[in-house]
Amino acid sequence: MEWVVQSRNREKTVSTLLGDICYQRTYYKNRESGAFRHLTDDLLELEPHARMDTGLQSDMLTKAKEISYEQVVQSYDDISIRSRSTVKNLVHRTSMENTNWPNLEDEKRKVRFLYVEADEDHVHQQRGKGMIMKLGYVHEGKHLVNPACKSKHKRNELIGAKYITGLYPNNDDFWFEVLDYIEAQYDLDYVERIFLSGDGAPWIQAGEDILPKCSFVIDGYHLSKYIKSATGPYPAYEKKLKNYVYRGMKDFVEAYFETIESNEHTQLELKRFASCKTYILGNWESIQNRNKEGYLECSAEGHISHVLSH
Repeated sequence: MEWVVQSRNREKTVSTLLGDICYQRTYYKNRESGAFRHLTDDLLELEPHARMDTGLQSDMLTKAKEISYEQVVQSYDDISIRSRSTVKNLVHRTSMENTNWPNLEDEKRKVRFLYVEADEDHVHQQRGKGMIMKLGYVHEGKHLVNPACKSKHKRNELIGAKYITGLYPNNDDFWFEVLDYIEAQYDLDYVERIFLSGDGAPWIQAGEDILPKCSFVIDGYHLSKYIKSATGPYPAYEKKLKNYVYRGMKDFVEAYFETIESNEHTQLELKRFASCKTYILGNWESIQNRNKEGYLECSAEGHISHVLSH
């Protein structure tokens, strides 16, 4: 067979004038070219990451001539698209496609690997509940700022970093904005893999279903915290457990937890061990993705402190 199954039951939502249409489709890989496709999307003549059909797009463009982008979005009751930036991007993209001006944009960048890292911060309000501020940034890798420095702590700088942040109650709005940026700046046919890194929060993992060629990876900061917590009463085993986890030795990790759970511990300690076990084994595939070619360690926690909090 020319196409083989890469993954099944990937959900997709397409907004139309009649409302949202949700369906599941299979992600295929071409044996010869290595290309990835959703063949159902091809059959329905949908763009790879289309969120709207042409009928809704046409209606939005017509309304945008008379009313604001926000009013355009609010005029539809039965669609999940709630971001005015979606209308703005549609209008600007269509305007450029229909113009006779020469294309003055730079050629899209070609890189083998792209990195998307995400985290969140809690914003406290004087009144009412706090809010969650999402932060994501796209970059091409890292390089040393001070290679000649003799200090052990050499400083790295992200290459071509782009930061995207906001409240985004709808997770899809956030990830489609990230996707819009990536599609505008990079040749996705050339990109081999997009690494999405974070602490495993559901809103972060949701990006894997929207970003193409994406592998989600649990970041080392949070993984190390759980390993340290799991070995609290047995500090001599911290390095061993970390080695088991990072090298994909799942049987040894399971054996470790079975052993410590059979020892005498308080209920609080047993509860902590169970939480660590669930996190590590429940995210096993995402942890092992860090062994794929091209992966670089995530630095999202530092960016929350130095970028978003600031």
